[in-house]
Order: sequence, then structure tokens, then C-alpha cells
Amino acid sequence: MKHHKKGSKKQKLSLKYNVQKRVRESKRRIRKEAKKMGVNGQRKKKDPGIPNSWPFKAEMLHDLEQKQEKKEQAIVLSRARAKEKAAKDQKDAHSMKRQVQADRDAQRKEERAEAVAASQTESLRKVLSGADVILEVLDARDPIGCRCAALEAWAQEQGKRLIFVLAKADLVSPQSIVRWMKAIGHEGAVVPVAAEAGREGIPELLRMLGRPARGKGAAVVAPEVLSAVPEAQAVGVVGYASVGKKSLLKAMRQEAKVGAKWILEAVGHLKAASSDIADANAACLHMAVRGILPKGDAWQGATATKARDKASKDAVEKPGSPIATVSHLLERTPSTGLMRRFRMAAFTTVPELLANFAKDKNLKSKKGKPLAPEAVARRLLAELPSQPGCCCAPPEAAAAAGLTQVQLWAQHGGDDKAAALKSMMEAQAAVLLAREGGPSASALEISSKGVGAPTDIAGILAGTVTDVGDSDDDMEGSEGLLEEGEEEECEGDESEDMSDEE
Repeated sequence: MKHHKKGSKKQKLSLKYNVQKRVRESKRRIRKEAKKMGVNGQRKKKDPGIPNSWPFKAEMLHDLEQKQEKKEQAIVLSRARAKEKAAKDQKDAHSMKRQVQADRDAQRKEERAEAVAASQTESLRKVLSGADVILEVLDARDPIGCRCAALEAWAQEQGKRLIFVLAKADLVSPQSIVRWMKAIGHEGAVVPVAAEAGREGIPELLRMLGRPARGKGAAVVAPEVLSAVPEAQAVGVVGYASVGKKSLLKAMRQEAKVGAKWILEAVGHLKAASSDIADANAACLHMAVRGILPKGDAWQGATATKARDKASKDAVEKPGSPIATVSHLLERTPSTGLMRRFRMAAFTTVPELLANFAKDKNLKSKKGKPLAPEAVARRLLAELPSQPGCCCAPPEAAAAAGLTQVQLWAQHGGDDKAAALKSMMEAQAAVLLAREGGPSASALEISSKGVGAPTDIAGILAGTVTDVGDSDDDMEGSEGLLEEGEEEECEGDESEDMSDEE
């Protein structure tokens, strides 16, 4: 049997020392990791617990449990507070972000309003200084409320020809238009037009300006009458917001037979000289008749619950609020007219009127509850211009002349020229009287009251007025404190007024 010789256990010192070094390093890393984990590397002794022979063991265990519960409750409360604080900080951050964005938007809107107002002021200055004939555009539904006494007085002083243009004549019955022509015709030339309804009346307007027109027009005028009218060299269109200035300018350019360089490019926007409105109720009703509802806190009113409480106590309404405007409407028109217009039961007071209107229209909030009086009043005013519509009745000729106390016939260049213009007006009035009443024949008639907001014409021309009021983005700004806006959606805004009820 063969025996193998075992190998020697001797090793080189370099290998021996390297092994020892690696062992030391390994143990050092283990101690380091144990220290990080909170383990000292030594085995902990097991807690023997409370011996059963301890006389107060039950009390001690109860105390320990209470301490543990308190500790856990403290941890839960701390976590809840931290979570609540984080949510509050996040909400504050979002609120601050929204506030910064709102301030930025408000600043941009203000800057844009200032720029638009300055542009409109400069346009009005150019139109007034460059035009020899001024067309003062009046909404046919309330012509006196669209007149500017300062503009007419300035035109009389400067000797400039001024012609009243009753725009949107298709929204009023022909008989009412003729009555307005007679009422205003004592002071100056008047021509009704419907720029967006077939450009009716535009040929007659061009003939009053001594310019040829493409269309023949409805009124037939003798050639010698046309030859007596002086030719306008520069015509400017001026008027308050949303009276139809741009539509008239466009229709005149389309109807002009040979070019239209004599029509000034700019449009004169008239606005109140200050934010003070003497009769806010009359101003709000004027806008409602023309299909424009004002904006602002006074118009929106208080919450539904507070509004109902105020109505029940017969509280005095703030001027310019919806209920105050309806009350002013009731003063300027007979109750029988409103009953026929809205086909409702008889009433004697404003609360009865609003209650009957809400009952007839079945106006309710999203919760199915009756609307607040403010919401009902806004709805009533919003439906005024709908068919058959409403308009202001022309006053007597003497009363109409006393509103501005101006005579603009002399500026047309003599009796023969004024007679020619009057002959054109009579021919157009005869054509209108031959027509039937149409859908607006049964429109609600409201008594007229006062001219439009005062305007500082002298200050604008002198350059001392740089801002004549707030402006909207479409360059058809507001009049004084009252802003132009779209008609309110009936169910939307009124339902929101009741959303926080109860």
C-alpha cells in the first residue's frame, strides 16, 4: 500500500499578513455597519420582565399601557398636525399664486383700458377737428338718451354741419320713427337708417351729404332738390357706445358710388366726462332699453337670502340696482303697458310686478326655490328689448327742443339748402308712414328723459382730457360707471345667486 506525503502547512509571511489584514478590514466594516444600525455588536440580554411575585405587577402593567397609548396618540396627533400644516401651506401658496396672477391680469386690463381710452380720445379729437359734417348716431330706441348736448353746442359754435342719424331703425315701428323725425327735426336734419338690414336709409343719408349713392333709395326726391344740397368734404361719425357707428361707417362705404375718401377713417367715441351719474336709475334703464345690461356690484345685488329679507322689509334700494331700475321703469310707463307687454296679471307695486313676472315665467333656482327679487328684476329688464321690444316715446316738439336749446339748421348754408334737406326728410317720412306697423308696432313705449351723459368736448380738443372713461376690448366702451356687456343668461347667473341660499 502506497502512502502519500502530506503537504507542508508552511506559508509565506506575505500571504499570512495579507490574510490577517483582510480579516481585520472585514471585522472593521462589520463593526461600522453595526454602529450605523444602532447595534453595538454585543448580544443584548433578554428582558426578564416583571416577575409574578412583584406585588404591584398589575398596576405597573396598566401604567405602562397608558404610557404607550399616550405615546401613540402623541405620534398620531403630531402626524395630523404636520399633514394639516402642509395642506395649509399648499393652500396658501396656491392662493398667493392666484392673487399674484389676478393682480397681474388686473394691471394688464387697466393698462389696456388706459391705452384704448387714450386712443379713443385721440380718434374723437381727430374726427371733430377734421370733419366739416358730423353724423351724430342715435339709437332709435332712445334717441334723446344718446344725444350729446356738449357736442351739439360745440357744432353750433364752430358752424359745422351736424346731421342726426337714427340708427337701428328696423327695431322700431315706422310710425315711431316718423314721430322722432318730427320731434328732433325742429333742431336739425334727421335721417333714419338700418345699416345691417339691407342698408335702408343709407342712400338718403348720402344724398343729404351731397354725395351720389349706388342705390336709388325708397324716397323719391326731385333733381333740383338734390342739386341744392352742398357736397360734404369730410364726414365724421360720432356717438356713444353701441349705437351702431361702425356699422353705419361700413354701410356708407359700401353704398358710396365713387370712392369714399371723404369719409374719415376714425370713429368718434363719446363718453362721460366723469364717473358721476346724476340719475343712475335712468342711465340703467336707458341701457336696458338698448339691450345692454350694466355690470358691477350695485347691479348684481346682495345674496339671495339678504335680498329677500330686504324686499320683505321694503328697504330702500340703492340707485342703479335692478329693483330701483324696475321702479324707475314703472314711473315712466303705465302699468297697463307692462301688463300687455309681458301678459301678466294686474299689479300696483314693484314687489307685485316682480312676483307676477316670476310666477308667469316660472323662474326658479337650481334648488327649485323662488328667485330673489334682484334676479327677477334683472331677468325682466333683460327681456325688455326682445320682440316686440320697447322704445322711448318722443316728447313734444317744444319739450324736445328745450333739452339742448340748439338750432343746427343755419349751419347747412342758408334757407334754400335747409329747405332741400327738409324736403328729403318729408319724402322719407312719407315712405315710412305708408308701411304697416310690423312686429314692433306693439312695442312697449317708455317716456323719454334727459340727454346722454355730459362730455367735455372743449377739454378733448384742447388736449387736457386724456381719459374719458373705461373702455371695453371691442373699442365700444362703457358710459361712465356703467359698462357695456352682453345680455345675461337667465338661468345661469340667477341660479348662481341662489346657490348659497340657506
